[in-house]
Amino acid sequence: MTKKERDSVLSGLRIIIDSREKANVHIIKELEEMSVPYIVRKLNFADYSCEIPKSEYFPYGYSYENGIAIERKASLEELSSNLSQQRARFMREMERGKNARFFLVVEGLRGYADIMKHNYKTDLDPSAYMASLLTLVMRYNVNVSFVPKELAARWIYRALYYYVYEWLMTAP
Repeated sequence: MTKKERDSVLSGLRIIIDSREKANVHIIKELEEMSVPYIVRKLNFADYSCEIPKSEYFPYGYSYENGIAIERKASLEELSSNLSQQRARFMREMERGKNARFFLVVEGLRGYADIMKHNYKTDLDPSAYMASLLTLVMRYNVNVSFVPKELAARWIYRALYYYVYEWLMTAP
């Protein structure tokens, strides 16, 4: 694929937002300000993925929803709840996405430091919190990133963009 063809495909990249994703007005607003197309529909796992719409290079379009997945957590408290009270459901979601390149994006810049200092409003012990988080990393090969809330949409878009970019670089 030539650079021109690749650039053309990437310019049409569309973000898929899971229809069950909550409290993401700031994400949608930022995507719109960046003029990034998106569609809201149910994903089998995670909150965000992407697709290439029909084009001259992909006459049927192409969805990456089984190839890359981004799960967003709005806070350490939300993640803590997923790792404790909602653990069974959360682990089932991780299991469904185990064959995808999986990212966990947590809004908040001081993530690990705040976990270890118990700077979150739940009873989950910091050691148990880290053990659960590292279990996700090891068991499901999840990449964990802590990002400022105001940059979350840009991080999500760039991760999806570069996943597709790398995929296109190896395409025949």
